[in-house]
Amino acid sequence: MFNDGKINALTRKVSLLEKAKAKVEAELKVAKEKLKDVEVENVALINEVEELTNVVEERASRKDYGG
Repeated sequence: MFNDGKINALTRKVSLLEKAKAKVEAELKVAKEKLKDVEVENVALINEVEELTNVVEERASRKDYGG
């Protein structure tokens, strides 16, 4: 049914698609790692803001804020 030319063309297309898939999967892995790092940093910043908020509220309740 198919001749060798068509089979070779399809084989090349499959090869290109497999390479593209591998590239996208690698990029996705990097993006997921970056997202994980950003999420960790976000949690750290949230904790820092909460700590600073507690300090401000404590000082305000003691009227020890210099005002």
